[in-house]
Amino acid sequence: MTRYLTYAFVGIVFIFLIYRKMGPVAELRRLEKSKLLDSLSQDFYPMATSDLAREFAFKKELLDQTQSDSIGLVINLNDSTVSINIHGVTLHSTKMSALAVDSWLTRLPDALYLHQYATSTSIGSVRSTIVKEPIVVRDAPKDPEEAAVNAYEPDTLIQNPAYLQFVLESNLQLIIEQDSGNTWLETTTRYKFFSAMYWHEFKTDLKGFLTFSQPSYTPSVRVKLPVSDMRSIYRALPARPVVVVNWSE
Repeated sequence: MTRYLTYAFVGIVFIFLIYRKMGPVAELRRLEKSKLLDSLSQDFYPMATSDLAREFAFKKELLDQTQSDSIGLVINLNDSTVSINIHGVTLHSTKMSALAVDSWLTRLPDALYLHQYATSTSIGSVRSTIVKEPIVVRDAPKDPEEAAVNAYEPDTLIQNPAYLQFVLESNLQLIIEQDSGNTWLETTTRYKFFSAMYWHEFKTDLKGFLTFSQPSYTPSVRVKLPVSDMRSIYRALPARPVVVVNWSE
């Protein structure tokens, strides 16, 4: 009896692993079956099969941002920059020190890319190790002499290691992490951050498997930035910023 239970368990695990592997295929079929694909991609973007299609869509979204009062986040993978813009004007920009794009995205046809990822989108959920609004507690000076001394004291605000996960409403995942991680605190924070992320993905897949749902898949883009720029950009963003992502094949 124990042997049969073991075989059954191994079989279920094997089927579950296949189920998870089918996620990218299911997501591709979902995009292909979208009712809006032909009208949005082919009619609005006449260059949908040319090399200029993605750049054309990106420039249009930047132009549309000039009409918005909200701060927008621009992820340009072509020149490896991350910027925050308002009214189309770049307020701050920084260079990526490392970049990794999901291979599923690089193989996506232009028409599907234009339909799903070429337009501005909002952030659906956020996970972050960065304190959004840091508070510094200081004792009031007792006299002018003590106030003068405090004016030259360095900022003692404790900064956590910086790791961000943005899941966009277009079903794209942006993972941004600091470009250094040699200390014990940085190593443990990174481990906890990614362990929680992978555990959430596992639970989502397991729930779908047990309820006989279609497998889900969220492609990802991972970048590394200087830690000070990460904190500045994240704290400058509003609650639901508009995000534009641009990359070519």
